[in-house]
Amino acid sequence: MSHNPHALDFSIISKTQMADMFLLMVDEIEEAAIFLINTEGIITTWNEAAAAMKGYSAAEAVGQFFGMLYPPDARERNEPRHNLKLATEQGYFREEVWRMRKDGSLFWARVALTALKDDAGTLVGFAKLTLDMTANKLLEDCVAEKEETRRIMEAASAGTWTWNPVAGTVKVSPHLAKLLGYGDAILHLSRDEWLGLIHPDEAPTLAEKLAPGGSDAKPTPVLAEIRMRARQGDYRWVYMRAQWRRGDGEGHPLLHGVGVAVQELKNAQHERELLFARLKSEEERAQITLRSITDGVITTDALGVITRLNPAAERLTGWTAKEALGHVAKDVFHVRVPETAELFPLCPIELCLRDNRVVAAPRNTVLFSRSGANHSVNYSCAPLHIADQQQAQGTVLIIHDVTEAKSLLDDLSYQASHDALTGLLNRREFGLRLQRTLDRVRHEPHSGAALLYMDLDQFKIVNDTCGHSAGDDLLQQLATEYRIHVRERDTLARIGGDEFALIVEHCSIDEAHIVATKVLAATREFRYTCAGKSFQVGVSIGLIPIHGETATVEEALRLADHACYIAKEAGRNRIFVQKTGDIDVERRRSDMHWASKLSEAFDNGQLQLFCQPIRRVGKGQTGLHYEILLRIREDDSSTIKPAMFLPAAERYDLMPHVDRWVLSRTVEWLEGHADHVNELELCSVNISQRALADDAFCDFAVDLIGSMTVPCHKLCFEITETGAFANLHKTLVFIDKLKKLGCRFALDDFGTGMASFAYLKQIPVDFVKIDGSFISMMTKSRVDFEMVRFTNEISHVMGRQTIAEYVADSATLRELENIGVDFAQGFLLGEPRPLGMAFG
Repeated sequence: MSHNPHALDFSIISKTQMADMFLLMVDEIEEAAIFLINTEGIITTWNEAAAAMKGYSAAEAVGQFFGMLYPPDARERNEPRHNLKLATEQGYFREEVWRMRKDGSLFWARVALTALKDDAGTLVGFAKLTLDMTANKLLEDCVAEKEETRRIMEAASAGTWTWNPVAGTVKVSPHLAKLLGYGDAILHLSRDEWLGLIHPDEAPTLAEKLAPGGSDAKPTPVLAEIRMRARQGDYRWVYMRAQWRRGDGEGHPLLHGVGVAVQELKNAQHERELLFARLKSEEERAQITLRSITDGVITTDALGVITRLNPAAERLTGWTAKEALGHVAKDVFHVRVPETAELFPLCPIELCLRDNRVVAAPRNTVLFSRSGANHSVNYSCAPLHIADQQQAQGTVLIIHDVTEAKSLLDDLSYQASHDALTGLLNRREFGLRLQRTLDRVRHEPHSGAALLYMDLDQFKIVNDTCGHSAGDDLLQQLATEYRIHVRERDTLARIGGDEFALIVEHCSIDEAHIVATKVLAATREFRYTCAGKSFQVGVSIGLIPIHGETATVEEALRLADHACYIAKEAGRNRIFVQKTGDIDVERRRSDMHWASKLSEAFDNGQLQLFCQPIRRVGKGQTGLHYEILLRIREDDSSTIKPAMFLPAAERYDLMPHVDRWVLSRTVEWLEGHADHVNELELCSVNISQRALADDAFCDFAVDLIGSMTVPCHKLCFEITETGAFANLHKTLVFIDKLKKLGCRFALDDFGTGMASFAYLKQIPVDFVKIDGSFISMMTKSRVDFEMVRFTNEISHVMGRQTIAEYVADSATLRELENIGVDFAQGFLLGEPRPLGMAFG
């Protein structure tokens, strides 16, 4: 159906008319022309059946006076206006009459014109339904000449038949036989054969009609709808009309009949019945739904006067439907956004009517109930229109109560951003606030800021002496003290077990130092009493300026943590201000920090094995293949990557200890997971340069590998190019001993050394890992691409398989497949995961 762009307002129409209108406006009834007319007789809607029946498109009909559909003589008699008047007075007007199509042809129409009125009885328009009854009309006029009758019957999907009771035969017209799909097969039938075509339920009734009756009796005409069996075996509805007439030469009566195929009309009638039942059910369901839904619903008229409240709206506003009826909406519906100064802004219903648009609630809207309760709500107010009228005839306001959801969301948001013990911000939220500070300083270079990293001293004594509950109590009390000495605009957080951090906004480094001094003094003066004992704790504070050159949150925290560590090294319970200085000094300080951190990780069991998958390129994986990696696990479950602490471990000669731990823990884990080992193709373990040159480590590795139950060929040692060539003799000895046991070797970071290819011939490795610096740039740099390609070809010539590191995108992976690299490793194929979590 072609519709006006504005929806019809059903709220002002009675329930019975609403159901009728719904029925009329359904486009599924293809044989009925259905359209709406306003009070002046102007067509406002036009369905597809109307276009097909009358020949006018929707564009031609909508907006025209409906009298265009009447013949000229009817228009001269003012029948269109007269019929509207009758429908207005009686509620409806029905007639059967000839109507004219656009092309001038006529059809016999059954017309129903219904007046549409609102609850006050005011006329709002008309609904008109037209059925094409030409076939029926033609049947009633079948006394025309035989040839003309035949032509009409064919046009109306009809055929004739004649029953001769004396001869006992039925003569069937070719067209009726054709309608049933028989062709010439049933043109002449016996009585029983003819009745055999009738459905068993209707055959007895028709059989009674096939006798002319007694001499004094008047033969009864046949008028019936029966089902006749088609050639395909299915039964089809046929309208039968027959009359006894004198027909043969001797004056014996013959029963002349007409059969009209009405199957489609029957189907349409059934569809209408189902549709009406469905619409009635939908209306009842809509009323039940309106009463039962938890969202509030308020409807108004065009002046904003309330016409309906459902029970949910009654609960939210504190008004009953009876009390609210007749009040303007702003008397009943009071909302405010807490962030605004205006207590009761323009009512959304008034705004909807004024602007003729949908009005939605702003964020954090509060509804003030008449009972004094407040509700957090979302709402949407939409205008209602009738037919082609542009101005809204009313509104519907939907109110969704989100009070409970908002409260839960606020609680979750608080828990996600605050430390459960102290109520201060947690590390995650502190990182977000620090990022905002970094962004602000970049855009406002003259607006300074500083970061304080605070680590308590002697806190462990309280935990060891009085227990962890006492330690928690101390942290809570100390957090309260810190709040007193911190400015309201600054950000204080607990970011670790006994570690705090503070962002000091809009200040110089000297002003930040004053704040740090207050925190230090408050800590020194603080005393904690437990079990009759008094404890004094200190705090080491690292202070760094935040400026435009501070790249990331991680960098800022790392620098502040380092400054805090230097404060501890300097004697604890003091402030160290980190300033830009000599690079070597900075590096040594960093090394000290990470060397200490690594030692603590050994002592506290914070080292953790990770693994990263290595995948075959362009081929199916035959088994599990991965590289073992090392992490330090923090107290808050975050991890520190090896790039942070391994350089310090190498400079402080801690790597043999690290390598022993990694190798022994890897073998131990594999020994405990036999099913995993069955699926394992290769597990790679990194060996440092220092361990390669350490005879004691070599003996340790040989003993460990030789005694394990894991097949040795499933273990691979990765050695760096620079580490392998630093002491080539000892490297070869190490490789020889482990290869005799069945272990395999990979040359890591290949391509970064000075004479890679020359040494490659001397080292009997199984795999060559092409350095990631070449891989990451190979799709952008021709030189890097050729380095990868050449390394792959040379390695294959020497009998080594190749592994590409740092594969981060699909384009790089495709290039690697094209040049024939054997394996790939990188974030595209899998990020590092804890060993236990990766495989169970």
